[in-house]
Amino acid sequence: MGKLCCMESDDGGLDLTGIIMVLIIALALMAICIPQPRPTVYAVYRHRC
Repeated sequence: MGKLCCMESDDGGLDLTGIIMVLIIALALMAICIPQPRPTVYAVYRHRC
């Protein structure tokens, strides 16, 4: 009659590849959208008396 195609499905477990992909996308968006802090610049002047 017909073929039965068997696929491995792990209904009880977590899909780690999906979670990892979401984490990578979230980290990339955070790196792009959050502005980097500017370095603090100190100016030193000598006062002559």
